[in-house]
Amino acid sequence: MHSICSDGEIAPEEIFDIVEKKNIVIFSITDHNYIYPDITKLKAKNSQFIQGVEISSLDTEKDLSLHILGYSCDFDISLLNKELEFTREGYNKRARNIIKKLNSEYESLGLDFYKIMTDKKTIVSRNDIAMEFLKRTETNMTFKEATLLAYSEDDENFMLTPKEAVDLIIKCGGVPVLAHPGRILQSQKINLEDLVKELKSAGLKGIEAYYSSHADEEENKLKYICEKYGLAITCGNDWHGPNFTPNKKIGRNINKEELKRFLEILK
Repeated sequence: MHSICSDGEIAPEEIFDIVEKKNIVIFSITDHNYIYPDITKLKAKNSQFIQGVEISSLDTEKDLSLHILGYSCDFDISLLNKELEFTREGYNKRARNIIKKLNSEYESLGLDFYKIMTDKKTIVSRNDIAMEFLKRTETNMTFKEATLLAYSEDDENFMLTPKEAVDLIIKCGGVPVLAHPGRILQSQKINLEDLVKELKSAGLKGIEAYYSSHADEEENKLKYICEKYGLAITCGNDWHGPNFTPNKKIGRNINKEELKRFLEILK
């Protein structure tokens, strides 16, 4: 899940409360390129919390954008946040350019980067810009359409390479996992197994086989790849909040045995 610290809409403290009310057994907040430093002070009475991060990465040779998840019981949070500061600054530069573009295209829109960058936030995301755009305009656009409007062609050289992302997660005491690779299966842009072998040699430990938009066929394919290459299976819903992701829900029932390898690696 994602909090207001990156491109979600709910504070980490509120997410802990929601998870408790929904009786979630195990969960993680995986904000983009950042871990909320006070996360270690939060407690979940009846749920197991795992520290998490989702690192944006770019393989320029393959022209492939990948997200690498990192999970840990005890991240070196200060080191990880410091190493990813450049990436967060890149996203904020992109946000300023998007805001500038929208303000020039829509008269009297008056979007202000610094007013959107509220307490706890580390980046102004496309979700934030889209929501603010909808508040300020009389339009029949959906939230999804507004996020597509908040798009930029800017250079994305502020991202780590996938291998650098894997290295950083390991360096900071975490377990690297390939996020939502069903998108790669759908695009057929590259051979997923070749990519998995390449990342495994760099230290990849798991694949997010269970994901909110993966079809059953994709989940089965990804579980097969995990078994074939000795990788752990993980699950993620990619929830950003009730307004940002209204079609997604918190929580999913999966076989406890399928998480066993992942939990063993975490220990």
